[in-house]
Amino acid sequence: ITFTFENGKLYYQRTGKPKFELEAMSNTMMKGKDNTYFKIEFIPSADGKINEVKAYYQDNRIESSFRTE
Repeated sequence: ITFTFENGKLYYQRTGKPKFELEAMSNTMMKGKDNTYFKIEFIPSADGKINEVKAYYQDNRIESSFRTE
């Protein structure tokens, strides 16, 4: 998973898939633009850094991804 910030907008992209814009729902929760069933949650650690991201899907599946860089 890659997140990019371009022209004031945050984008989400999985390897080999098209990227799409995210919209803020709260300080840590985003959703796909024009999309109510896909959500991304940024999980802050005790020191405030984001090292984990959770993806919530329409079928109630939840995937966790951890920072590698």
